[in-house]
Amino acid sequence: MGLSFVPVTIASLTGVAPADAGVASGLINTSRQIGGAVGIAAISTIAATSSVNYASSRSLAPTSGLALDHGFQTGLYALTGLLLLGALIAVTLLRGPTTSRAAAESLDAEAALREAA
Repeated sequence: MGLSFVPVTIASLTGVAPADAGVASGLINTSRQIGGAVGIAAISTIAATSSVNYASSRSLAPTSGLALDHGFQTGLYALTGLLLLGALIAVTLLRGPTTSRAAAESLDAEAALREAA
């Protein structure tokens, strides 16, 4: 994750006006912190619930190795599903670089000048 922070921040701030860069950066970092806290809480809840359910269905202690292993495995499956969902959303929503209208008109003007010459 540490290797992804800088590229994600750069990508998030691309196209943001310099006057809005501070606010955008604050939103990015705040969402990263809140997302991490909520994510850990949610996955911990999923793992604990899965461990308790597994243990109760097999007459084991919830802290037994088998129950904990099942809970952690369930949590990792949930994280893998979220990873795949995030990748699908990113592939679907990401657009390639677009040229601005002024840049496109500039290219058209240059082409017209070349043809005229």
